[in-house]
Amino acid sequence: MLGDLRKFAFRAKLHMEFILARHISLYAVVAFLAALLNAYIVIPSILDQIVTASMSGPPFGPVRPPTPFMGISLTLAHLIFSLVSVSIAASMAGELASTSLFHLSQPLRRSEYSVSWLLAIVWLPSLLMALSLFVPISAFDPRLVLRVSFQPIYLRLVEDILTFSMFCWAALTRRRGVVAFIGIFFILLLPYLSLVILGLISYVFLGGRNPPSLLLTVYEIIFPSTTSTLFLGSVGQLSLDPMRASVGTLIISVFAQLSYVLYFIRKFEVK
Repeated sequence: MLGDLRKFAFRAKLHMEFILARHISLYAVVAFLAALLNAYIVIPSILDQIVTASMSGPPFGPVRPPTPFMGISLTLAHLIFSLVSVSIAASMAGELASTSLFHLSQPLRRSEYSVSWLLAIVWLPSLLMALSLFVPISAFDPRLVLRVSFQPIYLRLVEDILTFSMFCWAALTRRRGVVAFIGIFFILLLPYLSLVILGLISYVFLGGRNPPSLLLTVYEIIFPSTTSTLFLGSVGQLSLDPMRASVGTLIISVFAQLSYVLYFIRKFEVK
């Protein structure tokens, strides 16, 4: 059992390295750009907090609530790494339409193939997005990391993991155009279009009353970070606290990813 797991990890690692070798320049440029933006936006904000705090207590005291600059920085990093995830998912779609049978004819199982793409499309861009905030801050002064509020970073990470999981499913269509459309839809349209639809339901069908709590809860679970950013300071008016909603986000993400792997192993036809 342990030997099989080691073989699985080794082969998945080799295939993921093959995937990353084709996209390493993209990863490097995007990671550098995101780190530069975070350093430019967040570090001055934290320093301003420290100066303000030093007037009333220890400069490196407890973490204060996140500033709007944190939300701006995370949103920019999210957009940047979303493009990376969509690009790699499009690469997977292209490979499934052409050379995937060659790769699977090697000593590489379907499970290892699907998991390596999952790691490259979902997990690596998400983790790099979070690290792009911490690395420049710790390089400037490690003590500043203690001034960063981890909640908005966690919520953005959780939401992106769910969103990027949808790109794996889109890649199974074998069409780059579909992957691009799904990417644009989930990144730029769905979070805000859903709010417009909820507003129309409220004013057209409910006479201006709040939308049903079930619909609000579903929105908060799918978009915990967007909810926290848009309704910052009015969490008490929400159906769920964003941190509680993120538990549902994680559960849906695990289900989406396991379903993708199982479908690829058992049902997907490789051409």
